[in-house]
Amino acid sequence: MPEYQNIENTIICPQTNTPYLKLEQGDHPCLFVHANGYPSHCYLPMLEQLMGCTVYAPLSRPCWDLSDPHATDQWPLLFQDFLDFARARHQETGHKFSAIGHSMGCIVLLHAAIEAPELFENLVFIEPIFLSTSIVETARLLPKSIKQRMKIVTKTLNRPDQWPSLQDAFDFHRPKRVFKQLNDPALWQYIVGATSPVEQQWHLTYPKAWEAWFYQNPPRSWGLLKKLDLPTLGLRGEKSEFLSQKSWQKWQRLQPYGKYLEFKNQHHLLPMASPKNVAHAILNFIE
Repeated sequence: MPEYQNIENTIICPQTNTPYLKLEQGDHPCLFVHANGYPSHCYLPMLEQLMGCTVYAPLSRPCWDLSDPHATDQWPLLFQDFLDFARARHQETGHKFSAIGHSMGCIVLLHAAIEAPELFENLVFIEPIFLSTSIVETARLLPKSIKQRMKIVTKTLNRPDQWPSLQDAFDFHRPKRVFKQLNDPALWQYIVGATSPVEQQWHLTYPKAWEAWFYQNPPRSWGLLKKLDLPTLGLRGEKSEFLSQKSWQKWQRLQPYGKYLEFKNQHHLLPMASPKNVAHAILNFIE
């Protein structure tokens, strides 16, 4: 098995107690917000390419909160967690941030940018979960019993979440459709970045119960996008499973002054599948 960095090399924010990854590669401060089910360390090959930047990549609440996600609406907590972390880093650095989000992380970043635009210099949204209004509003009306029977939810809850070894975890994930877009080194980084050792087993750091909760409770986004007034870069995989062509075009209509780039033959896991190209696009935008 190759050597990759996992969750052990995290720092704890003294102001918020949030664990985070810090990469000191230059003076330009950057924040990174990860996707649902993919902790920050899964993105190291991309984050390490952001030369000239000091990157702060917090681990979201599901990675460290042991409570039942169904106990309350998790979105406001997720938004506040990140905003508190961003304010703490801003107080520490005294500078505005370039902020990058992937998938669900883009929704968290969008809320923070609307509430506290003074913290941010510019934004990068990679494969954001900008779902159609009909999907979001229908999901909000469905009773919990029906949501729990959604295919993506049952599939998430029924899959294994622990393995005797990292090799076993790799072998389990290698044939899965969602990971076919990743080469072996990228998949190994996911395996090591997404698991933690617990009693001689390797467990997913991001619990599947939390991952499924977010699938059952998709976020609104279009109304907030209309209010956003910060320089923005949008990145999409041409074969995206979540950001449809219709939503991609609608986004560009709502933010006509943004910059947009589509990656040929890429999917939702764009920053893991093509880390160098994504990092290059980000650096071209923020520099």
